[in-house]
Amino acid sequence: MNNLNEKKLKILIIGGTSESIAILKFLKCKKEFKDKLFILTTTTTNHGKEIAIENGADIAISRSQSNESLIDFINSYSIDLIIDASHPFAVNATISGINASKETNTKYIRYEREELDLNKLNLKHPENIHKVSSFSQAGKIIRENIEKNKENKEKNQKTNSKNDIRKNILHLGGISTTQEVLKYVKKENLFIRILPQIYSIKKSIELGINSKNIIAIEGTFSKEFNKSIMKEYNIGAILTKESGIEGGMCEKLLAADELKIDSFLIMKPTVDLLIDEVVVNSLNELKEEIYQLKDFFIT
Repeated sequence: MNNLNEKKLKILIIGGTSESIAILKFLKCKKEFKDKLFILTTTTTNHGKEIAIENGADIAISRSQSNESLIDFINSYSIDLIIDASHPFAVNATISGINASKETNTKYIRYEREELDLNKLNLKHPENIHKVSSFSQAGKIIRENIEKNKENKEKNQKTNSKNDIRKNILHLGGISTTQEVLKYVKKENLFIRILPQIYSIKKSIELGINSKNIIAIEGTFSKEFNKSIMKEYNIGAILTKESGIEGGMCEKLLAADELKIDSFLIMKPTVDLLIDEVVVNSLNELKEEIYQLKDFFIT
């Protein structure tokens, strides 16, 4: 049992995302919370663990390097509140957080990214946005399109330029989903943007991706930077997750739109268990929920 100050509100953040870091900074900078919070953050990688510590986490634990469960952390550190700031596609992390909260009778709050309204982007070519349920579905549509265009060329028929996907595909969904796409797209035509980490690069090579097709960079990027990559590698279609504003989705789609490139948008999965849970979409909403837990936070 850890000897933590009983007067502190003990928070477990399920992190590994940019918003989890924003939450850390926000809570640590609010004067009404000063010296009144203990924050344990879980991350997806060791690199994320280092970032969490740099931004104010009292303890950070990489889930990939720990055999302990959320319930173990809750019990060991006497956690009062779980803030789930995991990635919108990390469904298992959210389900684990909800189940752990119920089993330990710990308050749970889901912090969800602000959704991006595509209509507000004023896209010039909205017909080039294809909403799909999985990377496999996107890969299948791309393959069918390429085969159809090839057949048309063999018959000396003019292809429909609106639906003509050019040679190369840019996969922006991370290394964990690359194999789904490779079921349908040739390796030599697939370019992947991944984190510059040993695991991601090693996995890419194991999948047979040529080193010249690996773009290892970290961060969210401007529209112009995205355009440069798409033009440099002669990209005809991009595959990206519905990751919200924080995930740089806006800049990716605007870049593709200006280049008249098809964008396959893998839609965010729905977690039915969240129906009965508290869900917030802003730091101020989160602050109000925390106020309800400890009366002495109110100044």
